[in-house]
Amino acid sequence: MSIKKNSEDFKLLHRYLKGDNEAGRELYKPIFPKIERFVYTMTKNDANLNMQDKDDIIADIMVRAVEKQYTFDDSSSFSTFVNGIAKKVVLEARKKVKKHSLAVDPEYEIDNIENIDVYRNPVFVVLKKEEIEALCNALEKLTKDQREVIQLRLINGTAVKDIANYSGKSVAAIDSLYRRAITTLRKEFINLYGKPTDF
Repeated sequence: MSIKKNSEDFKLLHRYLKGDNEAGRELYKPIFPKIERFVYTMTKNDANLNMQDKDDIIADIMVRAVEKQYTFDDSSSFSTFVNGIAKKVVLEARKKVKKHSLAVDPEYEIDNIENIDVYRNPVFVVLKKEEIEALCNALEKLTKDQREVIQLRLINGTAVKDIANYSGKSVAAIDSLYRRAITTLRKEFINLYGKPTDF
């Protein structure tokens, strides 16, 4: 009968689940610095994550490890088990931050003409005031999804792939939505302004 290589972890966990806090400390003590290094390494290039965010991620990993520790089956080391949880938590945090960073800047919302700074975005530099007003009114004719994809793609310059990643939709779906939105926007603009424009 073969002996499991990592059975010591399993024994410690079993004791911890039985109420032996010392076994819990022994099990988790070597894991924490590894998780800390892992998180700092994985997020070192994330400008939108500050140190507090990273510490929160580490804390979340440890909490989830405790919550899921009963599922540990000793098929790997407990450290590897927790590291798998860490990867998921870090990816979730990075995705959440990127979604937030892609959110429309309130100063950029096109609810009315006063919110548009024609010198801030090249899309509007060539447009006259009347054209901008017509464009704002045309945008109001679009669906919420169409307005969002126009704002992200045309105005904010976000890549289709990034919009797809952060919206949970496929690249093809976002591309199709954008094409339909542009077609509708141009049609509504012509109806309102009387002639086409370059966008």
